[in-house]
Amino acid sequence: KIGTVFTDTGRGFVTGLAGVAGELMELASYDVVLMGVVHRNAKQKQFLSLIGRCSTRAFTVDLNAVMQTYGGGGHPMAAAASVAVEEDRSPTQILHQLVCAVKDQVPEQVCASDVMSKSIASVLPEDTMGHALELMRRIERKGAPVVDSNGLLMGMLKYRDVMKADQTGKADQLVKAWMRRQVPTVPPDMRFDELEEFLIERSIGRLPVVDEAGCLLGLVTRTDVLRQHNLYSEIERDTAR
Repeated sequence: KIGTVFTDTGRGFVTGLAGVAGELMELASYDVVLMGVVHRNAKQKQFLSLIGRCSTRAFTVDLNAVMQTYGGGGHPMAAAASVAVEEDRSPTQILHQLVCAVKDQVPEQVCASDVMSKSIASVLPEDTMGHALELMRRIERKGAPVVDSNGLLMGMLKYRDVMKADQTGKADQLVKAWMRRQVPTVPPDMRFDELEEFLIERSIGRLPVVDEAGCLLGLVTRTDVLRQHNLYSEIERDTAR
């Protein structure tokens, strides 16, 4: 998440703005903050101070490299530059170009369809609870989606419900009598950060991914999320080398 600030002092350079950028990043939970501040010298010529701060989350962003293109520098997480404002390029245009340069350093974020598990063992509403128990034991899973003959998601079945049915002599009852019908789902194009937040907020272990018609495309599990974080960590290590 990138935050931008543009302001005009109406006079000379104002000190302490770098600290403001850092505090804004923390308060608003931005990954990157880019600040453009217009000020004037004694001859009333306009200059644009560019100030950048980024958190450790934005590990692919190198503000030093970006600011060097404007004659400035610093280090990857904090850098600055000062640019003379010319008639052919406004301060807001310069700031916009800076934002684009930072975005170019950010890898495209994956979505639900990229991280979901596509090989899914499911059960039908007309299957017995005994059959569901055998399936879960065989695939070593603690839950299974319930779909109809067309692949439409009907609900979710949890292992503890299957065990309860078995222990109370109800293994012959149908899955549709036990399945949970109110199931949170997500579309295949949901971004990874939104997906992770969705899982955490609802404490969901298995999240179905469905298309516009409600047909099951895959499942996102906590393991899938952790696997993606491990991939990001590998990218971070490669970037640091």
